[in-house]
Amino acid sequence: MRFSFGAGFIVALCACGVGAGFASPASPLSQPPAPSPQPYLTTIGDSITYGIGASDRETTSYAALLARALGARWTNLGIQRETLIPEPNAIFTGVSGSGSAYRSNGGVLADEVPNIPLQTTIVTLYIGTNDLYYTAASMHPDLSNAAGIFSGVGPLWDSAFTSLIHAIRVRVPSAKIVVATVINVADKGNVARLNAGPWKSYRRGFTDLANHMNAAIYNAGVDVAAVHCDARLYDVANYMTPDDVHPNDIGHRALFEDFMTAIRHPQKRPSPCIYDGPI
Repeated sequence: MRFSFGAGFIVALCACGVGAGFASPASPLSQPPAPSPQPYLTTIGDSITYGIGASDRETTSYAALLARALGARWTNLGIQRETLIPEPNAIFTGVSGSGSAYRSNGGVLADEVPNIPLQTTIVTLYIGTNDLYYTAASMHPDLSNAAGIFSGVGPLWDSAFTSLIHAIRVRVPSAKIVVATVINVADKGNVARLNAGPWKSYRRGFTDLANHMNAAIYNAGVDVAAVHCDARLYDVANYMTPDDVHPNDIGHRALFEDFMTAIRHPQKRPSPCIYDGPI
């Protein structure tokens, strides 16, 4: 016998639902979205990442501001006076050109990367400031070795940076990596105190080296926070502490904003800015 169900029976069936003993699986559209897993931020770098210059490194440093804005668990591995290029080496011998000693280290690769938590989902890197200052410190007072220092640091940076990014990817393969560009210290007030020779050639050498370092960052396939293009960070009177090196609270906020832009709107190679290119 063939049964024919009319439209009225179908409507009644739908209206009765579970009350009539029929299981009615909920539509996926009716389910609340699954909560996104909490991000885990690890910040690596030097004293600026550590939080020097901020009034409270746990709340007003750029790294702390990032963690709060992302709602992330956070590990800060920044080390004061850290470099990318390990010291001593062929250029940074452990004794400056003026004879003073500076701390030896293994560079950020040896000192920080092994401690990145494996649950990390975002790694930020801000490094290079000390590499530039050790470049200056390694020069003889008469700048007689300046050309060799400038030409020697570039290959050391390239090798160290390639190894660093590879190691981060091995350590936390699925993490987003965001790297800040290197600020050209030749355009900051403090470089005048480092100048031991003709200003133009000294400044040109630092500009070329900073551009070389940033090219390595651009070419690494990471997301880039173009902090070297942020005019605020060259305003030492308002955005830096009296040492002209470490950002104050509003300087840290500027760094935070640059990193957040890179996280929210990733780009591998930011547009050129007035701080790029030769003088």
